[in-house]
This record gives sequence, C-alpha cells and structure tokens, in this order.
Amino acid sequence: METVFSFTDLRHQLINATTSLGYQQPSAVQQKAMPIILTGKYLLVIAQTGTGKIAVYTLPLLERLKHQSNHSVSPERHLLRLLILTPTCKLAEQIGASLTKFLYHLSLKHAVICGGTPITLQIDLLHQGVEIVVTTITIGRLLIDILKQSALKLNKVEMVMLDEADKILDIGFFNDIVNYLRNLPKNDKSYYFLPSFLQQLNS
Repeated sequence: METVFSFTDLRHQLINATTSLGYQQPSAVQQKAMPIILTGKYLLVIAQTGTGKIAVYTLPLLERLKHQSNHSVSPERHLLRLLILTPTCKLAEQIGASLTKFLYHLSLKHAVICGGTPITLQIDLLHQGVEIVVTTITIGRLLIDILKQSALKLNKVEMVMLDEADKILDIGFFNDIVNYLRNLPKNDKSYYFLPSFLQQLNS
C-alpha cells in the first residue's frame, strides 16, 4: 500500500501515525531531508514555515530510536537518547505536541522542559525516565541545575537536534550550545564538529 512517506524507510508504527494524522503529500524538504536523516548523517536544513519541518526531523529520529521502545516502568529502561534544543518555549511545546502524536504507536517517553514550571516538577518528570527531552536554550541554567541533581544524564545521548539554530545563534547562545555538547558522550566524533560548524553559521 502506497503511503505519504513510502519513499522513506519509516516502519509501520510511524507510517500508521502519520496516516491517522491525515498526512497526504510530502513536502519538498521532507522528500529530500528525511532519507538523509534516517542514515544518521550530519545535516543542516533550511526551509520555509509551513513545510512540515518538525516532521522532517522527528519522524526519522524516532525511527532511529524505535529499537529503544519498551513498556518497562523502570527509569533505567528509559534513558535520554535525543536532545532537541529550541529558541523559544512556544516552539518546544509545538515539538512536544507533535511527538505525542507520532509516539502513539511507540513506547518511547518524552518531556518538554521550559521556564515557568517549578524545577521540582521538572525533576520528578525526568526521574521517571525519558528517551527524548525538548528544551529551550534560554533556560540553560535550569537544565544545568537539573543535571547537578542527577535527574537528567547526557551520557547516553545519541542525537542532538537544534530547531531554528539561526535564531538560537542570533540571541547569543553559541557558548551555551558548546557547554551542552561538553556533557555528551565522547564516542561520537560528529559532536566535535558542531561547535565549529555553528561558528561558521553565526559569522
């Protein structure tokens, strides 16, 4: 059966989710970027608003995380694998809403960490274990506090996504991104290229 994302290697759980959400025709950026993201390559995507950018990266990244899906209630079975950084809480919440829909057929857990919510509630949520965290770069101090309290560990992170990276850089958070990356596992050399790459984008 031909589906909207048949051109990708997305498995049936995610295909079913997109079909139930009414996706009918992939945008040009989805057709070009999604197959590349599925391979795990380093990618910069530039596209207009309304072209389905959130689906462009969330669907392939969820496919790459699908093997971590499990029904266990143990936090140790739900370790952070994907970190998504955004410039605003509004965008973080939009991404979180999309993840909720796409994850309907998968047992992966996610959390949106934004300002305006007591840190104790954020920590309680993270203590339950999540594979995906969406947060704003502007609350770096809050995230650092959470890290210090061991509620969020970055040593198992496999992927990092910067949504609206240009805006993150425009508001002067290059050094914050670098600090985040310093906490990531040292077994993936691609993380080391990100700061220099962003520096070029920021210049």
